[in-house]
Amino acid sequence: MFLDIENIGQFVNAVLSYSTVIETRLNKAVNMAEKTANYARVLGCVNTDLRFKCPECGQHFQGDRAGYAGATLTCTRCGASFIVPVVRPPEIPSPAGGEIPCGDLICPHCWKSFDPAYLLAIASHPSLVGDPVVGEFEQKRFEPLVFDVEGTPLDECGFAAPDSACPVCHLRIPRVMLDLPERYYSIVGAPASGKSFFLTSLVHRLKTFLPERFGMTLIDADPVMNSTLNYYEKTLFMPLDPEKVATLPKTQPTGGAFSDRITLGGLAVELPKPFIFECRSPQKDFNLVFYDNAGEQFEPGTDGALNPGTHHLSRSDGIIFVFDPTHDAIMRAGCDPSDPQTSENAKIIDQSELLAEMVGRIRKLSNLGS
Repeated sequence: MFLDIENIGQFVNAVLSYSTVIETRLNKAVNMAEKTANYARVLGCVNTDLRFKCPECGQHFQGDRAGYAGATLTCTRCGASFIVPVVRPPEIPSPAGGEIPCGDLICPHCWKSFDPAYLLAIASHPSLVGDPVVGEFEQKRFEPLVFDVEGTPLDECGFAAPDSACPVCHLRIPRVMLDLPERYYSIVGAPASGKSFFLTSLVHRLKTFLPERFGMTLIDADPVMNSTLNYYEKTLFMPLDPEKVATLPKTQPTGGAFSDRITLGGLAVELPKPFIFECRSPQKDFNLVFYDNAGEQFEPGTDGALNPGTHHLSRSDGIIFVFDPTHDAIMRAGCDPSDPQTSENAKIIDQSELLAEMVGRIRKLSNLGS
């Protein structure tokens, strides 16, 4: 699949022209970062000792937690006066104390909003496996209470745990989501219409087109989360044998490379995997988030509480509908019957029905009128 310069330019201009950035979101994030700066400097210990450092010169100190926490000290190295941070700011309640209130950070998996202070950490030690939400084979999620001197959470075994997770769905959230606003784009279309091919080609072209024409860069916000799309890109554009026909596997409606199955309230829920890219430009920096669902999830009757895989449609800043002419009865009449695209896996799909279903879902999820 080839995306021409005009279409790419239109897409980029649409992204850059979208100006409804919530400025208060960034301001609140800065305030939250300042409020928890001292908290992040603490290196908690399993005993009653408290380790901290001078914010001016970085000199490390250690003392009794009860005697030093909150006290004003003078650094013996540079002479600066500073307040020893407490272990946890009293104004930030614990998520275990009740329902998590809404905030300025939005989870790209379950779309719950919350303050960054409620982020969970993902354990690093190999023995800390098993989580009640994401599964028994996933690393444990925990509320960070102990940090090293750089502000990185420590797990129960004392290993640094720099990766973060949503406090509701416990799925991975890149740290760049805390720093930059995001733009959501949904890829929609019938089963086997080429949505994954399109998204892979789009990302590949953007990585080369944006620096050349707009002075922008597009990089993975989290290579682990984008591993499926990166594999697809290598398959299509970096093959060992360029003459060999490259194919991509069909996107499955549940599980696999494009969705995550979690357990909430004792029920299995399927959530789509977001593909997140960090976009840097001279005008504005932001995160570009793509969703690619199986075509079966757009069919009427497939949307529900246990399968909210397409709920990102109500939050998307742009929706790309992929129309496949080989699935259309009228267009197939004029196609070459010997072409593999029409002779193999032939099927007729009313794609206007899927478009109407998508419009209906957006209205329903966003509580919009006709």
